[in-house]
Amino acid sequence: MSSPQLEGGYTRIANELLEAVSHADFNGAQLRILFCLIRNTYGFGRKECDFSNSFVAKGTGLSKSSIIAVINSLQEGKVIVITQQSTFNSPRKVKLNKHINEWSVLPPQWQTSTPGIDITTSTGTDVCTTPGIDVCTQKRKILKKDIKEIVEKPHFEEIIDYLNSKTGKGYRWQTKSTQGHINARFAEGYTLEDFKNVIDKKTAEWKGGKMEQYLRPETLFGTKFEGYLNQQQGEEENADGINGGESTADYYRRKYGVSIG
Repeated sequence: MSSPQLEGGYTRIANELLEAVSHADFNGAQLRILFCLIRNTYGFGRKECDFSNSFVAKGTGLSKSSIIAVINSLQEGKVIVITQQSTFNSPRKVKLNKHINEWSVLPPQWQTSTPGIDITTSTGTDVCTTPGIDVCTQKRKILKKDIKEIVEKPHFEEIIDYLNSKTGKGYRWQTKSTQGHINARFAEGYTLEDFKNVIDKKTAEWKGGKMEQYLRPETLFGTKFEGYLNQQQGEEENADGINGGESTADYYRRKYGVSIG
């Protein structure tokens, strides 16, 4: 058997999503089904896939009776989304919910086995020591605090480190106002790459001039963020024209919301 190579195929998935899965307190069967789903969605560059019980059984080695219970538990916790129920002519379609902050705490009634029936193997080895006890006696919950830190904290730190590296400044990512501006933009749907794009554009435009003092989080990541992001690279400050009789100071106040005088 030859050693696996990328040329034989690979699965491209965001690190944040993979880290969220690894930090969550899933049991073995849930992980096996999640990895099967990831392999057959992201592994083919798609968001959803056909996910019948027979298909999952073949991909994981789990029994069909176990698969039904596990998929129900993952759906209840908003970890996966069933985009199409099975019909006579077509199988169920499923996707992973990328909005990991929506993953809910797993309630006590999440029992993924029926009394005395093994759900994680098809080899006859029961993972339960006592019939009727949940297959995993540990807490069945997603650690939301940990997930939140995975999603947000690296963004704060990475964005501000990137800003400092481009501007030579020393802003701190722990500042509440800075985090507030960044969170507000993420809430509007902007991405990490959008922040870096704005930093690149405005640093190239402002650094070394009178506007350099505004290369700061509250200006770059404030309400003008969309305008900065959509500004063409290399566009001059007065590209949209200073209104007749308008001073330079008024122009900057109108366009960027900052005062230079």
